Amino acid sequence: MLPLIGLPNHSLMSRNKAKQQFENVIKSDLNRWFEESDLNVEELANSAIKAIEDWLDEDVVEFTHNQD
Repeated sequence: MLPLIGLPNHSLMSRNKAKQQFENVIKSDLNRWFEESDLNVEELANSAIKAIEDWLDEDVVEFTHNQD
């Protein structure tokens, strides 16, 4: 189970742990795709970069909580 990220007052240690967990998941997925598909390393890397670029370009709708 992933830690709850974004909670107030979480320590730098938990942020670093969350980053490491994220990296591990990404590497695990890349390894799985490399083993189970016909894609080579360059194709996987290019696809990963495109996915990140697309994700960064997505419109983000921000919600504010009104405490009326």
